[in-house]
This record gives sequence, C-alpha cells and structure tokens, in this order.
Amino acid sequence: MGANGVVDPLTGVLASLAVLDPETLDDQSVRGSVLAMLECANTLDAVIARFTRTFDDRKLFHEDGYNKTTLWLEAYARLSGPAASARVRAAGITRLLPSLEAAFVAGEVDAEHVNRIGLTADRVGADVVQEAEDILVPLAKIVDPDTLRSACNYLRDEALRDKSTPPERQYGRRGVTVSRINDMWHLSGLLDAETGTLLREALDAFSPAPIQGDDRSPAQRRHDALADLLNTVVRDGKAPANGGMRPHIGLLMPVRRYVDLHDHTGAPATSDEADAARAMHDRPSAGSDEVPFFPVPDDGNEPAVMTGWGPIPDGLAARLSCDAILQQLLLHPDNGLPLKLGRAYRNTPPALRRALAARDPECRWPGCRIPASWCDSHHLREWVRHHGDTDIGNLVILCRYHHVCVHERGWAMDRDPATGWITITRPDGRPYELGPSRPKIDGFRRGGGRPPPGQDAGAPDPPPE
Repeated sequence: MGANGVVDPLTGVLASLAVLDPETLDDQSVRGSVLAMLECANTLDAVIARFTRTFDDRKLFHEDGYNKTTLWLEAYARLSGPAASARVRAAGITRLLPSLEAAFVAGEVDAEHVNRIGLTADRVGADVVQEAEDILVPLAKIVDPDTLRSACNYLRDEALRDKSTPPERQYGRRGVTVSRINDMWHLSGLLDAETGTLLREALDAFSPAPIQGDDRSPAQRRHDALADLLNTVVRDGKAPANGGMRPHIGLLMPVRRYVDLHDHTGAPATSDEADAARAMHDRPSAGSDEVPFFPVPDDGNEPAVMTGWGPIPDGLAARLSCDAILQQLLLHPDNGLPLKLGRAYRNTPPALRRALAARDPECRWPGCRIPASWCDSHHLREWVRHHGDTDIGNLVILCRYHHVCVHERGWAMDRDPATGWITITRPDGRPYELGPSRPKIDGFRRGGGRPPPGQDAGAPDPPPE
C-alpha cells in the first residue's frame, strides 16, 4: 500500500471537519468536540511515532541525502531541531514502554507527556525508567505535563543519589545542552564530580564578593563570571581551532553602517570615510587575531548580523566591532555576491574560510543546518581534475556527510553564478525536492541579481535551509 492509500481515509475525514463551521453548533457539541479532537490528535501523534520508528529502523533517510531521522524531519517536515528530536524520542520511548504506547494510542496522554518521560530516559537510562513504568504511565494519564516533570525530576534525583549505581553508568549520564530560547541561550547540564568542581572554582575566581551597589543576583553574577571566563580563554588563544578557525564572534555589516556606528559626531558617513573603512582589513586587535569583522559595501540599511545568531541591535554591533579585526568582503555591484579571488591555493586559507563562513554559516545542502565550524570547504569545480579556483565563487560549505554524498555517492550540486543559489540532483538524475539553498549574502535579496529560472520576484521563498 502506498502513502496515499494509508492516509487517504484520514485526509477525507479531516477535509469534512475543515468545512464544518463550529459557529453552527450548540455549546455542548463544541465543548465535547474540542476534547474529542484533542484525543484524536494524541492518537494521530502515537501513530506518527510508530511510523517514525519504522522509518528510523529502516534508515530511509539515506534515500533523501540525510544520515539521521531528526535531520530528515527538520529538512522535509520543516520542524525545529527540538520538535524533530521530540518526534524521534517519542518513537523510541513508546517502544521501550508498551503501556505508554497503549495510552498514547488511546489518546489518554499527549506528546508532551511522552516527551517528558523520554527525556528522563535519556538522562537516567532506559533501565531506570522501565523499572518506574508502572508509576509513571498511570500518573501521566491523570496529571498535566508540569506535574509529570516534577515526578520525573524526583526519579532522576533519586537515581543520581543511588550509591549502588555503577560509576560508569553515572558517568554516562553527563551532558551539557545549549539551546536558543527567544533572545537568550538556555544552558543546562549534568557534570561529573571533577568537572563540576572545576567549573565552580573557576566561576568563583571570576566572581568576587559583591561590592556596595552591586544589585545582581547570585545567578546573574555566575552568568557574568562565565562570560569573563570564556572571553579570557578565547582572548588568550588557549582554545583549539574548529573548522580552521579559533572560537570567535563574527559580525557582518555594510561598510556605511560600520562608519555611522563609530562616528561619534552623529553626522552621516562621507564617501571618503566609507572608502577608508573599505580599505581597512586585518587591523591589529587586543583580542584574538581570529576574530573577524566583515564590512560589506552596501547602502547601510541592513542591520549587523552576528554569526550563529542573526541580526543584532546597533549598540551591540558597535561594541563588538569597536575592538575587532576588519576584513573586507567585496561584493559584485550587480548581484551582491562575493568577488573572485583566484587559484593561488588548493586548500582554503583562513581569511577565505572566514569569508566563506560569513556567506555560508551552515551546510549549503538544502535543509541542512550543520554549522560551518563542523563543515568542509567544497570545490564545485574540482581543483585538480577540472582546474577549479579556490575562490569564494567556486566554494561552498558542506558538512562531512553531504560532502561524501557529492564525491562518493553520485549526488550532483550546481550553483547559479548569478545568484549563488544551490540546486541538487539525485544520483538517478531526478531533481531534489528541497531547495534551492541561498547564501546568507544574497544579491537577489539585496535587490541585485535575478531569481533562478522559473521563479519571479513575487514568488514565495523556498523552504528554510
């Protein structure tokens, strides 16, 4: 049975519901329908978990150029990273706990309950959660997810305090996660005894006793101490290189905006000042010599962009660029794409790698979000075989998996020289469903260049990268 045969009956029912106007129903019907439909949504999520489990077991993601189900879901279903992980986690925990799957299918628990129990299994081990199945699942049927989280946290704490747990299992529970929540980063983790003690000692060293007028909370003081600790490590050059670059905060902004931000008179930048800013690059800095700032010639209306984050306020941009190395990144006047550099190197030199990461902060395979620091530089026209240049127009950022797909598995990658947009062709010659992927420095979006063939200026954007 094909995919349409599986979901056609469901699609028909949903289509009937979609045309039903709830305003025509009485109060009792509306109330009962809301609760009943929520139970149906839970059942559908449970079925999706089963299908996701089979998809993962069969490793069907390889057919579409991905090496994990989570990454496939992010690309094809356009889910966020946490949402994709929750789907895969639900598939795993319902296999581990049969009674939880039964409750999920019956609509008695929702995806949030299931994910909470799955997260607990990730943190304390499957065996601990299996032993508590007869407690957790009945509880999940009668309480909200927040109450269930409290119970799961209690289970976690008891498991960590259990002296009979083998040391290697305790050590296996270590971990740190850093995730973005709105305009902040959320940091959470479980550290082993040595690492936790070392971190506390380091934070104490950077967080002396508060003086009069210091109204920061203890948590805020620890945050600021962590910032000082990280800045010290990066500034002193103690951190190892990652993807050819030492840790840094990179900024990308138009030249005129840079000049305006640092013109303390408040007067608009003159053309001479802009020319002077364009000429500045590799300026000595008191900080790390691997901290790049790219002034991009433009009309100055676009905000500064912090790599790994996105647009930032002018005040933050001014502070970060005040003590930074300037590296010019000249763009073509017609299409806004970085200019050709030549064939002097086969391997990507550090300065070019920084410029490449500014244009491609993530893997350029459509839908892939692997950061540039974990990726390779790929020659679209091979340096040896096809005499391709090592310049930014012939290079793209690719994660190792997709780099292998292109070189060893028959996938083809094509770049439109006018726009920089990347399209993919499958090994059998069929066009790839996702894409095209666009550079972050994109002449079309800046008003220059042209859209790819078949897409006019009023067409919707392609799926997110």
